[in-house]
Amino acid sequence: MGRSHLACALLRSNNIPSRVLLVNNDQGFWTQMHYMVEYYCPNYGWVLIDSTMGKTPYETNKQIINRICYPSDEDDTKKDYIIPFMKGEEQWLWLDNENIYPYYIDCDEGSKSQMFSENQITTNSFTADYAFFITQSVFHQYRKYLGENLNEQNLLHLDNAIDNQKKGINEFKENQDINEYIYHMDKAYDEYKQIEH
Repeated sequence: MGRSHLACALLRSNNIPSRVLLVNNDQGFWTQMHYMVEYYCPNYGWVLIDSTMGKTPYETNKQIINRICYPSDEDDTKKDYIIPFMKGEEQWLWLDNENIYPYYIDCDEGSKSQMFSENQITTNSFTADYAFFITQSVFHQYRKYLGENLNEQNLLHLDNAIDNQKKGINEFKENQDINEYIYHMDKAYDEYKQIEH
Protein backbone atom coordinates (compact mmCIF):
# COMPACT_ATOMS: atom_id res chain seq x y z
CA MET A 1 0.00 0.00 0.00
CA GLY A 2 2.74 2.44 0.91
CA ARG A 3 4.55 1.85 -2.38
CA SER A 4 1.33 2.50 -4.29
CA HIS A 5 0.69 5.75 -2.47
CA LEU A 6 4.30 6.80 -2.99
CA ALA A 7 4.10 5.96 -6.70
CA CYS A 8 0.95 8.09 -7.00
CA ALA A 9 2.62 10.97 -5.17
CA LEU A 10 5.64 10.82 -7.50
CA LEU A 11 3.46 10.66 -10.61
CA ARG A 12 1.21 13.49 -9.45
CA SER A 13 4.21 15.66 -8.57
CA ASN A 14 5.05 15.44 -12.28
CA ASN A 15 1.46 16.34 -13.27
CA ILE A 16 0.58 12.77 -14.27
CA PRO A 17 -2.94 11.77 -13.12
CA SER A 18 -2.81 8.56 -11.11
CA ARG A 19 -4.90 6.48 -8.74
CA VAL A 20 -4.52 3.58 -6.31
CA LEU A 21 -6.44 0.35 -6.93
CA LEU A 22 -7.21 -2.41 -4.46
CA VAL A 23 -7.22 -5.67 -6.43
CA ASN A 24 -7.13 -9.42 -6.12
CA ASN A 25 -4.68 -10.69 -8.66
CA ASP A 26 -4.98 -14.22 -10.03
CA GLN A 27 -1.55 -15.80 -9.89
CA GLY A 28 -2.81 -19.37 -9.77
CA PHE A 29 -2.25 -19.65 -6.00
CA TRP A 30 -3.22 -17.81 -2.81
CA THR A 31 -2.37 -14.17 -2.75
CA GLN A 32 -3.03 -11.14 -0.66
CA MET A 33 -5.25 -8.34 -1.74
CA HIS A 34 -2.84 -6.13 -3.57
CA TYR A 35 -2.55 -2.40 -4.06
CA MET A 36 -1.58 -1.29 -7.56
CA VAL A 37 -1.47 2.02 -9.41
CA GLU A 38 -2.85 3.29 -12.68
CA TYR A 39 -1.59 6.43 -14.40
CA TYR A 40 -3.39 8.22 -17.21
CA CYS A 41 -1.99 8.72 -20.71
CA PRO A 42 -3.91 11.18 -22.92
CA ASN A 43 -5.37 9.61 -26.07
CA TYR A 44 -4.71 6.14 -24.62
CA GLY A 45 -6.25 5.66 -21.19
CA TRP A 46 -5.22 4.18 -17.85
CA VAL A 47 -1.98 2.17 -17.64
CA LEU A 48 -1.42 -0.31 -14.79
CA ILE A 49 1.72 -0.39 -12.61
CA ASP A 50 2.73 -3.00 -10.09
CA SER A 51 4.59 -0.65 -7.79
CA THR A 52 5.85 -3.50 -5.59
CA MET A 53 7.93 -4.83 -8.49
CA GLY A 54 8.25 -1.49 -10.29
CA LYS A 55 6.78 -2.96 -13.47
CA THR A 56 4.82 -0.98 -16.07
CA PRO A 57 2.88 -1.52 -18.15
CA TYR A 58 1.52 -4.47 -16.20
CA GLU A 59 -0.93 -6.86 -17.85
CA THR A 60 -4.49 -6.06 -16.88
CA ASN A 61 -6.21 -9.37 -17.55
CA LYS A 62 -5.43 -11.01 -14.21
CA GLN A 63 -6.76 -8.41 -11.79
CA ILE A 64 -10.17 -8.21 -10.14
CA ILE A 65 -10.58 -4.60 -9.06
CA ASN A 66 -12.21 -4.41 -5.64
CA ARG A 67 -11.94 -0.67 -5.22
CA ILE A 68 -10.61 2.45 -6.89
CA CYS A 69 -9.37 4.46 -3.94
CA TYR A 70 -10.11 8.14 -3.45
CA PRO A 71 -7.11 10.45 -2.94
CA SER A 72 -8.44 11.13 0.58
CA ASP A 73 -8.02 7.41 1.38
CA GLU A 74 -4.29 7.90 1.03
CA ASP A 75 -4.27 10.24 4.03
CA ASP A 76 -5.72 7.94 6.69
CA THR A 77 -4.55 4.41 6.02
CA LYS A 78 -2.63 4.27 9.30
CA LYS A 79 -5.65 5.07 11.49
CA ASP A 80 -8.12 2.83 13.31
CA TYR A 81 -6.26 -0.43 12.96
CA ILE A 82 -7.05 -3.29 15.29
CA ILE A 83 -3.44 -3.27 16.44
CA PRO A 84 -1.60 0.06 16.06
CA PHE A 85 1.48 -1.36 14.33
CA MET A 86 -0.46 -3.50 11.87
CA LYS A 87 0.25 -2.56 8.28
CA GLY A 88 -0.92 -3.20 4.77
CA GLU A 89 -4.71 -2.90 4.65
CA GLU A 90 -7.12 0.01 4.49
CA GLN A 91 -9.23 0.51 7.59
CA TRP A 92 -12.56 -0.34 5.94
CA LEU A 93 -11.45 -3.92 5.36
CA TRP A 94 -11.25 -4.63 9.08
CA LEU A 95 -14.43 -5.47 10.94
CA ASP A 96 -14.43 -6.24 14.62
CA ASN A 97 -17.46 -6.86 16.80
CA GLU A 98 -18.99 -9.75 18.73
CA ASN A 99 -20.11 -11.50 15.53
CA ILE A 100 -17.26 -10.77 13.13
CA TYR A 101 -13.60 -11.57 13.53
CA PRO A 102 -11.09 -10.47 10.88
CA TYR A 103 -8.83 -13.21 9.58
CA TYR A 104 -5.20 -12.27 9.58
CA ILE A 105 -1.99 -14.25 9.68
CA ASP A 106 0.00 -11.83 11.81
CA CYS A 107 0.72 -8.14 12.04
CA ASP A 108 3.28 -8.23 9.23
CA GLU A 109 1.37 -10.26 6.64
CA GLY A 110 -2.17 -9.04 7.25
CA SER A 111 -5.14 -10.77 5.67
CA LYS A 112 -5.04 -13.49 3.04
CA SER A 113 -7.46 -14.50 0.37
CA GLN A 114 -7.44 -17.15 -2.30
CA MET A 115 -7.67 -16.47 -6.01
CA PHE A 116 -8.01 -19.35 -8.44
CA SER A 117 -9.26 -19.46 -12.00
CA GLU A 118 -12.17 -21.81 -11.36
CA ASN A 119 -14.00 -21.59 -14.65
CA GLN A 120 -14.54 -19.50 -17.75
CA ILE A 121 -17.73 -18.56 -19.55
CA THR A 122 -18.66 -16.81 -22.75
CA THR A 123 -21.54 -14.35 -22.77
CA ASN A 124 -22.59 -11.12 -24.46
CA SER A 125 -21.12 -7.82 -23.35
CA PHE A 126 -24.40 -6.49 -21.88
CA THR A 127 -24.78 -9.52 -19.59
CA ALA A 128 -21.11 -9.38 -18.57
CA ASP A 129 -21.29 -5.64 -17.84
CA TYR A 130 -24.46 -6.07 -15.79
CA ALA A 131 -22.92 -8.97 -13.85
CA PHE A 132 -20.00 -6.72 -12.88
CA PHE A 133 -22.37 -3.85 -12.04
CA ILE A 134 -24.70 -5.89 -9.83
CA THR A 135 -21.73 -7.59 -8.13
CA GLN A 136 -20.24 -4.20 -7.25
CA SER A 137 -23.61 -2.85 -6.09
CA VAL A 138 -24.32 -5.87 -3.88
CA PHE A 139 -20.82 -5.87 -2.41
CA HIS A 140 -21.20 -2.17 -1.58
CA GLN A 141 -24.43 -2.93 0.31
CA TYR A 142 -22.80 -5.92 2.04
CA ARG A 143 -19.94 -3.72 3.29
CA LYS A 144 -22.41 -1.06 4.37
CA TYR A 145 -24.52 -3.31 6.61
CA LEU A 146 -22.20 -6.08 7.79
CA GLY A 147 -21.35 -5.48 11.43
CA GLU A 148 -24.10 -2.88 11.93
CA ASN A 149 -26.39 -3.15 14.94
CA LEU A 150 -29.60 -4.08 13.08
CA ASN A 151 -33.05 -4.79 14.48
CA GLU A 152 -34.62 -8.22 13.98
CA GLN A 153 -36.45 -7.36 10.73
CA ASN A 154 -33.39 -5.71 9.18
CA LEU A 155 -31.19 -8.60 10.29
CA LEU A 156 -33.55 -10.97 8.46
CA HIS A 157 -33.12 -8.91 5.27
CA LEU A 158 -29.33 -9.02 5.74
CA ASP A 159 -29.35 -12.80 6.22
CA ASN A 160 -31.57 -13.26 3.14
CA ALA A 161 -29.28 -11.03 1.08
CA ILE A 162 -26.16 -12.94 2.11
CA ASP A 163 -27.92 -16.25 1.44
CA ASN A 164 -28.77 -15.08 -2.09
CA GLN A 165 -25.18 -13.94 -2.65
CA LYS A 166 -23.94 -17.41 -1.69
CA LYS A 167 -26.52 -19.11 -3.91
CA GLY A 168 -25.51 -16.96 -6.86
CA ILE A 169 -21.81 -17.64 -6.35
CA ASN A 170 -22.43 -21.38 -6.03
CA GLU A 171 -24.54 -21.43 -9.22
CA PHE A 172 -21.76 -19.67 -11.05
CA LYS A 173 -19.05 -21.94 -9.64
CA GLU A 174 -20.87 -25.23 -10.13
CA ASN A 175 -22.91 -24.65 -13.30
CA GLN A 176 -21.26 -21.64 -14.98
CA ASP A 177 -24.77 -20.15 -15.08
CA ILE A 178 -24.35 -16.39 -15.22
CA ASN A 179 -28.11 -15.80 -15.52
CA GLU A 180 -28.80 -17.62 -12.23
CA TYR A 181 -25.91 -15.70 -10.68
CA ILE A 182 -27.47 -12.40 -11.78
CA TYR A 183 -30.92 -13.55 -10.60
CA HIS A 184 -29.64 -14.22 -7.08
CA MET A 185 -27.57 -11.03 -6.98
CA ASP A 186 -30.66 -9.03 -7.98
CA LYS A 187 -32.59 -10.72 -5.16
CA ALA A 188 -29.74 -9.94 -2.74
CA TYR A 189 -29.76 -6.30 -3.80
CA ASP A 190 -33.53 -6.11 -3.30
CA GLU A 191 -33.13 -7.50 0.23
CA TYR A 192 -30.44 -4.94 1.08
CA LYS A 193 -32.65 -2.10 -0.16
CA GLN A 194 -35.40 -3.19 2.26
CA ILE A 195 -33.15 -2.56 5.26
CA GLU A 196 -34.45 0.55 7.01
CA HIS A 197 -31.84 3.16 7.89
